[in-house]
Amino acid sequence: QAEAAYLRRVHGHTASVPPTTKESP
Repeated sequence: QAEAAYLRRVHGHTASVPPTTKESP
């Protein structure tokens, strides 16, 4: 969960998009 929160803070504009899709690449 911590990683997802970190990605959300970095990719704030993608807050509406699941973080899992961004973690794949």
